[in-house]
Amino acid sequence: MVQQPLGKIVRLLDEETLRAVHRAAVAVGLNREALLAGIDNSFRASIPEGANLAAKLLLDLNHLNEVVLTDANEPHILTWLKNAEALARGSVRCLHPRVATGATRPQQRRLARQRREAGVR
Repeated sequence: MVQQPLGKIVRLLDEETLRAVHRAAVAVGLNREALLAGIDNSFRASIPEGANLAAKLLLDLNHLNEVVLTDANEPHILTWLKNAEALARGSVRCLHPRVATGATRPQQRRLARQRREAGVR
């Protein structure tokens, strides 16, 4: 496994996956405040504001996806995704990045490898 240096900014989800998760979250109509639950207020305050819910969710996802690798907590994007799963319940499959993108098996392996290399389980 390739070890990423601490302090390096990485994007855990590729652009295609990020957009697919965004489309699913908008389609399901998830609540933004509930999606951000458990993410510290100082980080939340650093997220740019959007004009409408769809824009806010996209800005949230992009900001949360830029992760500075540390020894500390799990990346905020994982908290957001777990909240999305909990909120979606019956629609949970549409929020899973592999399902949302319709990724093929090789693409699924690539996504899993990227997560491992970024130190995310």
